[in-house]
Amino acid sequence: MGKQVRIVALHGIGNHETGFYEAKLKRIQAALDSASVHVTEASGVLYAHHAATNANAYWDDIDHEDIALKEIRRFLLDNGSDATVYGTKPHKANSNYRKIHDQVKGHLTDQLGQMVDGERLVVWASSFGGHLFSDLLWDEQKKKTALDSDLRERLALLVTTGCNIPLFVAGLQERELFERPNDTFSWLNIFDRDDILGWPLRPLGGAYAADWISDAVINAGLPVISHRNYWTRRRVVERIKDTIVAAVS
Repeated sequence: MGKQVRIVALHGIGNHETGFYEAKLKRIQAALDSASVHVTEASGVLYAHHAATNANAYWDDIDHEDIALKEIRRFLLDNGSDATVYGTKPHKANSNYRKIHDQVKGHLTDQLGQMVDGERLVVWASSFGGHLFSDLLWDEQKKKTALDSDLRERLALLVTTGCNIPLFVAGLQERELFERPNDTFSWLNIFDRDDILGWPLRPLGGAYAADWISDAVINAGLPVISHRNYWTRRRVVERIKDTIVAAVS
């Protein structure tokens, strides 16, 4: 059947709906079909509810006559609370960190279990999803789990769009990173120069300057809205398609 890949999408901060990835991944599927690379399955992990449930309850309990600028406040609550609480007490079994990682690991385990010989895995992580997946790879490698072993063998490419990892690690003197899963794995980090939440990775230095990590500046639209446009931009889809084709060749 030729080259086969399986794509898993991770969203960023904020509220998202079931099937958030479907229309977005159809574009990359069509582009890959034209390049004779078959997408066996495109799926996504919806993990926003872990923080949203608590944030929504807080919002409902507020006396809304006490606050102004409600739309801006709601935006900040929806898009800030999940990133803020994600790293809180990560080693506690009931922490958002553990709950989210367990959910993502469960999905990846299911996907890896369905893969056939020669099939490779691509993860497309949007915004904060890149930080989440980087953490997960680090944790699994340190624990030397079965998931880590399967990921090492199957993972061909990590694509991050609007990645904000530097916001979490740039202040550290020593910036550590997961080990390269295999000799052919690569990481494509796409960002728009006008996207204040999208940042280059290689200037972080150390492991982030490895030759298997590449930064690509691609125009995704006007400032502010560019952060949400990566999934739909033709230039982005074409760059990802070309990178996937090279990764599985």
